Amino acid sequence: MSDTVIDRASCQQTAPDRPALFVVWIDTCMGYESPPDWEMNSPPKPLPWALDEAQECREGGYPTLILPEGQTPRHDGLFTNPATEP
Repeated sequence: MSDTVIDRASCQQTAPDRPALFVVWIDTCMGYESPPDWEMNSPPKPLPWALDEAQECREGGYPTLILPEGQTPRHDGLFTNPATEP
C-alpha cells in the first residue's frame, strides 16, 4: 500500500454559488460638490453590463464608480441619501 496523501480540499470546486454582481454608482452632483453624493444608478448586474452602463453614464457627464454588490462609496456608509429618500 502507498503512503501517498491526497488533499481532497484542493480538488473541490471553489467557485461561488452565484456569479459576482456589480453596482454602478453615479455622483448626482456631477463632481461639483465635496463629498460626492453617490447614488446607485440601477440594480446589481454582471460586470460586462455594469461596464456598459458606466460608459453611458460617463458620456452623460456623470462621474461613476463600479463596486461589487454590498459595497458603498458614500462617506456616510449608507446606500442611499437620507435627504432624498421618499
